[in-house]
Amino acid sequence: MTVTLALAAALCWAVDNLVSLRFTRNLGAQATLAWSLAGGVIVGMPIWLLLEGPPSAAPPVRVLLIAFAAAPLYLLGNALFLRALRAGSLSVVSPIVGLDGGIAAVFGLLFLGEPLGRMAAAGLVLAVAGGTLAGTEGSQRAASGVGWAAGSAVAFGGVFVCLGEARGISPLAAVLLSRGAAAAAVWSWLEVRGRAPRLHPRAVAQTTALGTLDVVAFALFTAAAAIGPLAVASVCAAQFATLAVALGAVVLAERLAPHQYVGVAMTLTAVALLSAGS
Repeated sequence: MTVTLALAAALCWAVDNLVSLRFTRNLGAQATLAWSLAGGVIVGMPIWLLLEGPPSAAPPVRVLLIAFAAAPLYLLGNALFLRALRAGSLSVVSPIVGLDGGIAAVFGLLFLGEPLGRMAAAGLVLAVAGGTLAGTEGSQRAASGVGWAAGSAVAFGGVFVCLGEARGISPLAAVLLSRGAAAAAVWSWLEVRGRAPRLHPRAVAQTTALGTLDVVAFALFTAAAAIGPLAVASVCAAQFATLAVALGAVVLAERLAPHQYVGVAMTLTAVALLSAGS
């Protein structure tokens, strides 16, 4: 179930990435981020209350702090990702940022003491390698933007760990707490600077749908991490880059380089190993 939920999260992020790049170019990064964050919370809150009802008691302080800690890490990851894209190409930046799952797995193994069998460990290594190959286009690996992309991967890896450790509340509640804090921070900063984005209603609806899909993805990942282990959930969820490549080939009829096909095949093999070893 961990692998299934995490791969469902990866599929949501793959679709999200295919759409969000166009929105970012048309609306601007700040407007897309601000409205998608707010929209995800606005849609997610009533769904959470409908499914789970009002909480009977306040969550433990430790859980609240962990969930809120994911908010600045999420914003930092986005900021570094955009900075990396300004310095380098998407084909270089994306596979490096896609290593966030592997980084989260290392954090879990080193600092949380999570047990991991040999088969699952082999699957993790194969998944990271396959995802990197599948997400890399062309033969040039320019150094521009690599540092920013690596920082983004570390920040997003931290988000995975925080949400995975926010136990004691439901996955959707943990994501909405984190997302609400991030939305409040972004909108407060933009209001103070007098740059709060005003969008056409159609654009608001589109970014809201985008933010809702992201909330669903993080909720699926958090549920996968709650079942555990975190390392397996993180690396499987990080296969969004591989799935985006596969979707591009199937839906958009994009042609893949030979090494990308090898990467997809490695990832599929890794998923089988993770399913058997978790």
